[in-house]
Amino acid sequence: MPNQSEEIQFLRASRSDLDEVYDLHILNEGEKRNRYIWEWEYGNGNPLGSLLLIAKHRDKIIATEGMFIIPLIIGEKVYYSGKDESTLVDLAYRGKGMGDLLYNFALQEFKKHGVACVWGFTRKALKLVKRAGYSSYPDAIKRAVIAFNYSNTYQLVRASKKFNFKPFLLKTIIAIVAVYSKFVCSLHTKQKIQFNQSTSDKLLYPDDLIKLYEKVGIFSPKQLSIYPNNTFYEWRVLKSPKNKWQLFIYQNGEIAGCLIVTLHDGSAEILDFCFINTKVGKMLLQKFIEFSKGNNISIAFYTGNHTNYINKGIFSLLKKFGFLITNAPNTFVFKELNYTGNFDLFDITKWYINGMWSEGT
Repeated sequence: MPNQSEEIQFLRASRSDLDEVYDLHILNEGEKRNRYIWEWEYGNGNPLGSLLLIAKHRDKIIATEGMFIIPLIIGEKVYYSGKDESTLVDLAYRGKGMGDLLYNFALQEFKKHGVACVWGFTRKALKLVKRAGYSSYPDAIKRAVIAFNYSNTYQLVRASKKFNFKPFLLKTIIAIVAVYSKFVCSLHTKQKIQFNQSTSDKLLYPDDLIKLYEKVGIFSPKQLSIYPNNTFYEWRVLKSPKNKWQLFIYQNGEIAGCLIVTLHDGSAEILDFCFINTKVGKMLLQKFIEFSKGNNISIAFYTGNHTNYINKGIFSLLKKFGFLITNAPNTFVFKELNYTGNFDLFDITKWYINGMWSEGT
């Protein structure tokens, strides 16, 4: 680490820097994302816009910090926000203030970009972002988890290296989850839900997600959520590097519910689960569980802000179908930058956060 901070260059990355950035993340974190995902996030594949910042020492990239542009609807008005991502400092430069210097530069650049606020999910960089002035909400984000296959789930969880339990304890916990999930889930999937409806594996109209959010009450003066316009939906879902499964329910030609899932190595992440009433929600879950059991899905999960009243209903229904509710691995953080409206951004109960808020990697 150089003695003078002036020896470090802080600048915006170019597309030609992506390979070196990718190699840095592999070297320091054993990065499992492929090169295409970086292109999806920061290259020409992201029509919403993104910003990748780097620190260089002697022409070598030693740190990164990124931001994706995400449209939010805040109290019925659309703003652009930034999802804080890709925070990394090379091991050789850690513990010497490099992270603070990087964030000082990053927040100036984020503000120049005009975003109302920046937000993200973190565990490793929590102390760093709090020093940078971010607010944190450690108890807001929960995860609903269901296990369909004990042995495969054990292998997936053990490979993730996110749980520091001893093998015996881990096996016991997963066995309990699997038995509980199977028993409770069976109670709600035996009786098929039937009513006047039609299903589709794609949106019938480009603005149907917006219409659904309006019906459910997500768009209101007291709510904040992602604005799922067609540009965002195409990038986040249709062009995601992961495989996906989605189902939309229509009643009398109008959208009544959706369940959008990304699939990866035997696991399923529910990005969006939205419904106008419990009957629609139950049917969506029945269809998803049938799909999971027929396609070797071992574990599925939904992540969201459980303090939000709309998400409380979603978590409640998932629990009835055998999902267990647990703490999410990362803490939600945010920092206000250019927002000038009257909405209370610091009231976390107003943030409708679901799986769409993760970029899917």
